[in-house]
Amino acid sequence: MSDAGDPGDGERTAGDEDPAATPATERTETTEMNDTDMSEYTDPAAAAGDAPAGSPDIEPISDPDRGLSLFGYDLSTALQGGALAVALLFALVAAVGFYASAQRVIDVWVAAPYRPVFTMGFNLAVLLAMVGVVTALTRRLSR
Repeated sequence: MSDAGDPGDGERTAGDEDPAATPATERTETTEMNDTDMSEYTDPAAAAGDAPAGSPDIEPISDPDRGLSLFGYDLSTALQGGALAVALLFALVAAVGFYASAQRVIDVWVAAPYRPVFTMGFNLAVLLAMVGVVTALTRRLSR
């Protein structure tokens, strides 16, 4: 006949729970998840843009759906880079023109014996400003 310890006799072991006997508050319902539901399960390091440890460096490649490719970048990125280069060139020309105009203003408005002193002060101010810009950019790029 059957042993008293046989689970088939109505006795249940710790792992065998009757789902019907479990109260509804303890049961979990399965629901369909969409993309927004996954946000709470996202790895914070991955969300911050960090690649997982041991993964190869990810290089940007041109997506064929985004547009034409020029040297591995899409065309709009290349055009924006070109526009930046043109803007920097114009800024350089304007800075040189400003510097030359400032020198002429010193020649017109300052008496001849004091021109070297004013020119030296102006050049020193420009030099200190550029040292500050270079220092700030170096610190930002080294982070």
